[in-house]
Amino acid sequence: MESFFDGYCPESRLMGKSVEMRLNRSDFFESEETGLQIFLIPGYLAVKLRTRGDGNFKLNKVYARDVTMGELLVAQQKDRIPFY
Repeated sequence: MESFFDGYCPESRLMGKSVEMRLNRSDFFESEETGLQIFLIPGYLAVKLRTRGDGNFKLNKVYARDVTMGELLVAQQKDRIPFY
């Protein structure tokens, strides 16, 4: 079953919550609640990373819901970019 990224944390969605993903200082989108990180390849893939973020967000608030284009949500397969 394919899943597409809508800008909200997929892990929180499984718990019935809508939690925003915000751009962190590593340029990954991070869940404001769980620390789940997603590397976005705009228009193509949203890669769920194995490592958790630490809540170190950029000062200017950029939310994934504002930039996502329905990318295919996939799990990280490699240790280096492009991760998939």
